[in-house]
Amino acid sequence: MKKQKNIIPVFFGFALLNVSFAHADPADWKPIEKGKSFIGISVTGKVIPQDGALNLESARVQGRVLSILKREGEKVKEGDFLYAISSGECVSLVEEKRVAEDRKIAELITSADRREKQLGIKLTGDQCMIVATHEGVLTKRNLESGGVFNLGDTLATVLDINRLAIEIDISEQDQGKVKTGEKVSFQFPSHPDKKYTSRIQTIVPTIDAVTRSVKARLENVPLPHDATLDSLVFGEIDNGNHESALKVPASALVFKH
Repeated sequence: MKKQKNIIPVFFGFALLNVSFAHADPADWKPIEKGKSFIGISVTGKVIPQDGALNLESARVQGRVLSILKREGEKVKEGDFLYAISSGECVSLVEEKRVAEDRKIAELITSADRREKQLGIKLTGDQCMIVATHEGVLTKRNLESGGVFNLGDTLATVLDINRLAIEIDISEQDQGKVKTGEKVSFQFPSHPDKKYTSRIQTIVPTIDAVTRSVKARLENVPLPHDATLDSLVFGEIDNGNHESALKVPASALVFKH
């Protein structure tokens, strides 16, 4: 009886060994590769205006807004109508142009046209329009229908989207690792599949007391057409830091469900 008890476990062990070999997957043995792993500095930033990017459309006459012809966020070019207005200056100019055209006095017609341009308005029949004197995107409208304005009042703000820059925040602990000229790759949350590359142009050495970070401005690069002031970006600074790493070739990996 003792001898029979010893035979059964041995036989069961051989059976399990055969089953495991029968279900084993073939593997391609590969050596582990040595390489370099890039270590960048993660940063966040935003879109800021350069000098001359923000342009104010100021009133050169007194009057009242009859209707709004351009909305915030719309693109405008020089000469586009912003507001239809009622103004004493417009009434006077309409009459001046009518007399000049009726009498066919070329000098008066030219003078009236010049006066229109100086006042930043355009007459179409009996209507008077305030026109844009800058090209860009209308970011702020200062008047509503029925609003009254005086000479010199700001009517609207136009942003030149070709004069935008990126400013990033660098944490205090990473400040010493970064210098001008280093490459920065960044993305917009609205365009996660598109990467933009620039370099650090200037670093402001002053540390913000609240965020404990310094600001750096990047060299100008073409930005997406829908970029606006304060649009957020996230990116990485390539400061040349790499570390050794071991890599397992993909062909040596076996996945089994």
